[in-house]
Amino acid sequence: MNITTQIHDTLHAWIKAVTGLSDGHIIPDKENSPEPTGNFFVINSTVSDVPIGLEDEVAYAASGQYTLRAIRERRVSLHAYGPNALALMSMVQLTPDLPSVRRLFAAARLAVIDVGNVQDLSALKSARYEQRAQMDVRLRYTLTLTEAVTTIDSIQFGVSVNLGGVIDTVSGQAP
Repeated sequence: MNITTQIHDTLHAWIKAVTGLSDGHIIPDKENSPEPTGNFFVINSTVSDVPIGLEDEVAYAASGQYTLRAIRERRVSLHAYGPNALALMSMVQLTPDLPSVRRLFAAARLAVIDVGNVQDLSALKSARYEQRAQMDVRLRYTLTLTEAVTTIDSIQFGVSVNLGGVIDTVSGQAP
């Protein structure tokens, strides 16, 4: 599973647990997605990752494995729509420290770094008033990539040195 899907699925489960909305009322931010009726959330988890100021860790194993571990941060934008958008988003904003929510993020190997303010973006839509709310969430995770690297088992070498007319040759093999 890629990190974008993992983040979306974890946020989806968090919103569902807190708001009681059904799966069909928590949707990804996709162009031309149909809008559910009533209250619903849109998750925009495709914002670019930002490297954290720590150096990436590189490790080589004797088995020929090359592993890169990099700490990354992603800002995700949550949007709520419908008659209770502000109340539902406020419920989500208050809950990242609940033990059940912490377990949810820990199981996905994600850390909630910051939950932003709920923004009231309510506006007229066609001829009616639509309640809208938006909130940013900053998440942190470790990206781990492992690759098999071809190693050299042994080498043979030879060196010839000319010492004023005398040629000295050394050869050998390293394991």
